[in-house]
Amino acid sequence: MKFRIRKNSAQSAAQSPAPAPDIRLRSWIGLAALGFLLGLIAFMPASLFEGLANRALAPQAQVRIGDGSIWAGRGALSLTAGGGANNIPFSWRFDPPALLRLRAGVKLDLDSAVLAGKVRVALGIRSIEVRDASLRIDASLIGAANSVAGLLGPAGSLLVETPAGEAVVGSYRGPLLAGGNLKVRAENILLRTVAARALGNYDIDVALRDTAAEFRITQASGPLKLDGGGSIKWSLPHQLSYRGIAGAPADAAEVLAPLRLIGRPMADGRVQIDYQGGW
Repeated sequence: MKFRIRKNSAQSAAQSPAPAPDIRLRSWIGLAALGFLLGLIAFMPASLFEGLANRALAPQAQVRIGDGSIWAGRGALSLTAGGGANNIPFSWRFDPPALLRLRAGVKLDLDSAVLAGKVRVALGIRSIEVRDASLRIDASLIGAANSVAGLLGPAGSLLVETPAGEAVVGSYRGPLLAGGNLKVRAENILLRTVAARALGNYDIDVALRDTAAEFRITQASGPLKLDGGGSIKWSLPHQLSYRGIAGAPADAAEVLAPLRLIGRPMADGRVQIDYQGGW
């Protein structure tokens, strides 16, 4: 004899699974909200961030946003320190790889007589990162940005690059701190208050260490031959140190005259320099 156990309707309802929510609908709502948020950010006027950028750059420089969004646009950079007011136009494009480093990044293209080239800039919570830089800077821009350098009447050009795969990181809150390496090629450098002719071309390795830039001259050509290196401290009090040997051929001996005031003449006509000063 077979017996069949029957379950009442209340027990069956308790054991059966509840109807599953419509996951598909929730997913579509979530994607739509994310798309709306990204679209809002991508097409947000970049002028909304002009004040933020100017607070970070003041008082050395000011940015004026022309048109565009966070995704792409155009603007101009004006240097205000040292009495300079060079309007440097630039354009930008959003740089998605910076998001992997938890930064908001852009690719900058600069095009002016005093500053031209390309660089990738990424902004973090407390620091700014610079990489893949290849910038040509007119030496007169240094004089415009710094009144002390302006007294020397600099001319010529500087090619500034970041080594492949490396970045320069600087803080923009509180004291200016920086770290990283740069390659600098100084071409046809002229200091009008020092000599009437161009001094030469120099390859320089620069290492940024907190509030100072340590430099080393790796190659020199032209009338004024220099070797050695030193450092520049940009925090107060400013300091400049240099230790090396300067030389020049007989037909360009006048370029050594100012250096004899701070160095020691050697028997072969060159000048040994061990200088440290501040301002």
